[in-house]
Amino acid sequence: VVKIHVHTNDPGLAIQRALTYGQLSRMKIDNMREEHQEKLIRDAEKLAMEQAAASQENAGQKSVNAAEEKNLASRRAWQSLWALSLCRSARG
Repeated sequence: VVKIHVHTNDPGLAIQRALTYGQLSRMKIDNMREEHQEKLIRDAEKLAMEQAAASQENAGQKSVNAAEEKNLASRRAWQSLWALSLCRSARG
């Protein structure tokens, strides 16, 4: 038993040549162009999902930042009102 691994653009020719040396068993033929194309598609889909997740994360972060800014503005407004009330009460 001999195991052989061949890369070729013409698998039929490789099989014909191999048959000149004897019987073949458990042959496996893969189209590497198709496998490469499928890998490119999988990689592109994965990248698109990662970018979508990052975009959603950024959008979530922006809404958190907006909420924090609104909260800070509200606190500043209350502090200003409180300071004004202290000034008025100090005047008597």
